[in-house]
Amino acid sequence: MTAPQHYQLSDTSYVLPTPAGAYFCVSANSDVPARKVLRALFKQDEIAVLNTELLKQWSGLTADNEALELIYRMQSLGWLEGVQNKQQAPKGSLEILLPEILLGLSESGNILLADEQGFYLSAQGFPHETAEQLSALSADLFSLYGRHQGLLKNNLSLETSAWSVVDAAGNGQVGFWPLWIGEHHFVLVIKGVPLLNKPALIKLIWILSIRYGD
Repeated sequence: MTAPQHYQLSDTSYVLPTPAGAYFCVSANSDVPARKVLRALFKQDEIAVLNTELLKQWSGLTADNEALELIYRMQSLGWLEGVQNKQQAPKGSLEILLPEILLGLSESGNILLADEQGFYLSAQGFPHETAEQLSALSADLFSLYGRHQGLLKNNLSLETSAWSVVDAAGNGQVGFWPLWIGEHHFVLVIKGVPLLNKPALIKLIWILSIRYGD
């Protein structure tokens, strides 16, 4: 991309969401143009070379300059990056892929992914009974957030929907991160330090989007 006064899409680089872009994509369910583009990218079996028409189609914008300005802004925010080599979505069933991907998102190795009903799809490090209870708790917290999001977002200007159990110093001990995928939502539950800035988050959102994004 060239300087802000003149936008031009590269026709030789593939576009891949970054971990920050992946998190923005699923951290809320509002249909803003940037989130629409990221969702569309994550529904592809392999990363794309963007053109203006495709970008307008995905974003819902009608003017070329608006679409190009959007992609420039997303790149400036660190949500997208250009790569030279084509990459494909991880292949295989969730049962096979999730354990390794989840371990890449937790420093402690204690992590699970729960669905909207409060059942876990995969858990690492937690005993079965603990994983079941944490999954049920994640559903309760999501419901709680839904009832009070007006206070949190509008009155307190908190743009995050994540929850954490903290110690006396304010350090998170267990965190709960809702993920909106299509009409579904999931919750990542991580004990200790999360590693959401790692490529494993891209893989997680990619496989969930392909399976549940429609």
